[in-house]
Amino acid sequence: MRSIVLLLVLTPLSLTGCGKDPERLGTMAGKIANRVESATKTLKTRLTAQALLFPGFVENLDLSQKVRVRVLLDGRLTGCDIHARMLDGDIVELTGTLTSEKVRPLLLQAVETVPGVKGVADATKVTPPTTP
Repeated sequence: MRSIVLLLVLTPLSLTGCGKDPERLGTMAGKIANRVESATKTLKTRLTAQALLFPGFVENLDLSQKVRVRVLLDGRLTGCDIHARMLDGDIVELTGTLTSEKVRPLLLQAVETVPGVKGVADATKVTPPTTP
């Protein structure tokens, strides 16, 4: 696996001549890091979606895990890093970061639709994604 990653990183760098220009090398490394991060998130979402195909998978999760799966599968919340924990009385406390204030109502709507959630305590913060 490590050799594949090295091949994927070093080949574009050598083909673009970045080995001699540190600024270009930094730019290319940033682009590669963004693509790897994006691919990792996509893979995580796909694996979660496929796991849901197994009968009884969701039923065996606790309520905070069900909330996390719901957030991961909602494409409108891509880029948000949300954590959920249960408070007394089936109240879900949400922490983490949102990409913008516009996704907050979408997050709350998604969490409130999870069966068993009686209420939501929102402690998320807005941290816009950084672009190199």
